[in-house]
Amino acid sequence: AISALILGQKHAGFMLYFLVPVMLVYMAVSAWRIRKQPQRLPELPLKMLLCFTTIICIALVHMRYHQQARLEADNIAKQILAYQLQHNAYPTDLQAAQAVSTAVSRAHYTLNQNQQPSLFYPATFVPFEAYAYDFQTQQWQHQPD
Repeated sequence: AISALILGQKHAGFMLYFLVPVMLVYMAVSAWRIRKQPQRLPELPLKMLLCFTTIICIALVHMRYHQQARLEADNIAKQILAYQLQHNAYPTDLQAAQAVSTAVSRAHYTLNQNQQPSLFYPATFVPFEAYAYDFQTQQWQHQPD
């Protein structure tokens, strides 16, 4: 329960890479101990189910975080592109495009001196990574740390 609460936070999903090996070792050690104490055999499936359920729940929570952030960022990108089509120029900020960034995506938009737009939002699974929108190809690009 503690690992699910900690790893279920945004930007903490990468710790699954540390938790999964620990849980696999825990299950192997439990199976080894139960081999010597057959009366404890009913505990093993329960322990395995608990470990796998925890891992799956954490992964599902992070998948949902990513989907929500991407959906909001997609809507912002569409609003920026609609503004660009209507005015033949990119908006100076999100308010000009009538787009809103909330805590879900924490999207950031800027227009540089060459009038080239930059739209990105932080990745929800790991810290210090982001997804940047390429306005030429109209696709998201992963920006690793």
